[in-house]
Amino acid sequence: MATAESQTDISFGRWRVSPTRRRLLADGDPVVLGSRAFDILLALIEQRGSLVTKDALMRRVWPGTITEDNSLQAQISALRKALGQDAAGLIATIPGRGYCFTGQLHPQNYLADARGTPPPPASPADPPFPNPEQTLSHPLDATAKLPADFAASRPVLVILPFINMTSDPEQEYFADGITEELTTALSHARWFSVIARNSAFTYKGRAVDVRQVGRELGAGYVLEGSVRRAGNQVRISAQLNETETGRRVWAERLDGDFADVFNLQDRVTEAVTSAIEPNLRLAEAERVRVKPVESLGAYDLYLRALLPHRFLAQDSNDEALRLLSRSIALAPEFTAAKGALAGATVIRVVQGWADPDIARAIRYAREVVEAGHVDDPTALAWSAHALTFLARDYQAGVAAATRALRFAPNAAQVLSLSGWNRIYVGDWEVAVTQIARAVQLSPLDPMLFFYSTALSAAYFAGAQYEDAVAWARRAISERPTYLLAHRLLAANLALLGRIEAANDAVRMLLSLAPGDTVTSIMAQSALVNNCLRRRYFDALRRAGLPD
Repeated sequence: MATAESQTDISFGRWRVSPTRRRLLADGDPVVLGSRAFDILLALIEQRGSLVTKDALMRRVWPGTITEDNSLQAQISALRKALGQDAAGLIATIPGRGYCFTGQLHPQNYLADARGTPPPPASPADPPFPNPEQTLSHPLDATAKLPADFAASRPVLVILPFINMTSDPEQEYFADGITEELTTALSHARWFSVIARNSAFTYKGRAVDVRQVGRELGAGYVLEGSVRRAGNQVRISAQLNETETGRRVWAERLDGDFADVFNLQDRVTEAVTSAIEPNLRLAEAERVRVKPVESLGAYDLYLRALLPHRFLAQDSNDEALRLLSRSIALAPEFTAAKGALAGATVIRVVQGWADPDIARAIRYAREVVEAGHVDDPTALAWSAHALTFLARDYQAGVAAATRALRFAPNAAQVLSLSGWNRIYVGDWEVAVTQIARAVQLSPLDPMLFFYSTALSAAYFAGAQYEDAVAWARRAISERPTYLLAHRLLAANLALLGRIEAANDAVRMLLSLAPGDTVTSIMAQSALVNNCLRRRYFDALRRAGLPD
């Protein structure tokens, strides 16, 4: 006959948790686990299969106390060490957001819900999306706002088991853990599909050709990597390849200390997930570039419009807007295309190109923001930027940018666009933090000139003029035709008293934009602080820009 204790115990695999006696057992043997790490384990099990945010864990484990992230991370590391090789299949990191218990409980030991019936267990191979009700006031529809042809045309990614390059087979769990974490993190993306872990692991220990993997799994892209240990140092390498041609799309290498192995694992997951999305989008855009326009569906039209050349000249921006308009006409609920159109219009206004349809851009931006869906945080971020820059709706814009960050905290473009919104309302220190993070996450990004310009603007707002000049010069070296970088360079040089250099900067600006005047820039500026606006315009006058 079962005891009262066993009826309240929770079992998964070879593990058993006794909440009443606060014990963790492995194959019946007690495992040493601190009180706070035990509380974290219980909290994750209670919400199994769903995201438990860092804030929720800190409120649960340190009630009424102000606690830093590193305290929580230390307890998560302690929990993972206690779980040993099983940790990778039980505790998943959702980068920048929190953690999720992905283990499968034994049926007789489920924690019953309010109705007394156990919910279905989460599959460790293909964990569910985080519960949006915990972080959003709007319900999340996983299929919302995608065009009809999206399911058939969206890219498919497979993450192959990372190779253990050390001589110690005991380190195999770490390589497998990296693969598990990346599969879980990337499976939350809405615009591409990730092959489930069980299918990917059939290639473990095999020398494979990415073209063959692509054919066998129907995947357009393969992410593969390796783990190498020398003493206490670990090197992790990863690369993304296109399966049709075998072409390498992206590669990265990270070094760390094995003594803090789980924090290193989180760093790798964060670095790869933040880099995959922009590189995958760029690769997809290049893929559809060779197709005849007449054969393109809504999604392919959208991808073609994303090519970075839309920033180079008015005719390419014209083409991007035409493609996006056609995409939206084919799929009126396609939020990604609407967000991209709003963003392209912002660039059009900044560059002073003719006939910007500002009303349409604002309308689409509001539709994206008000829809309540998060299938594309980048679309939400561009829409937020359009609301602040074009509509001067600062409250809605900053709120939407913050919401986009909640769902994509490590997306470089989302960070930089949120930083721009912060600049407009004068919150320059937060802006610097966010934009610098974007540069760190994506140092080879085609949009790097945009991030550099944003940092120049943020440092100008904070009266850090030397830094503002340095970042403006960097932006110009990255994209010589981007007008805002030239304007910021001239203004900041004037504020530093370098009038001759400021005059040179204005001459370069006017060679690119002969119609630029202080009055035209005043009409365009979205700075809300009057003192900041006056400082900017007065500096441009001192630099020699005509009224």
